[in-house]
Amino acid sequence: MTEQERTRMGLRIYDIRRQRGLSCRELSVLAGVSEGHLHNIEHASKCPSLDAVVDIAQALDVSLDYLVLGIRPQFGDWGLVFRSADELKSIVLLD
Repeated sequence: MTEQERTRMGLRIYDIRRQRGLSCRELSVLAGVSEGHLHNIEHASKCPSLDAVVDIAQALDVSLDYLVLGIRPQFGDWGLVFRSADELKSIVLLD
């Protein structure tokens, strides 16, 4: 996983966590990962294990496709505000 992909995944996790009204500590408890590790994942400073990503996806009740690749489900309404590619570019300098 590239740094760019980690950054995008971290932003998606952060966005969903905030939209669900969860603190970093609350999500870390729900996902069974340390608060520091979750912080590092959100800020793309470390490449997470597959187990950690699966646990976070389950805790947030979102698909791995969305967390890792940004692929939204075709069916259902999550009631979340997603960042567009343009918004991501303004936040993170992308190639």
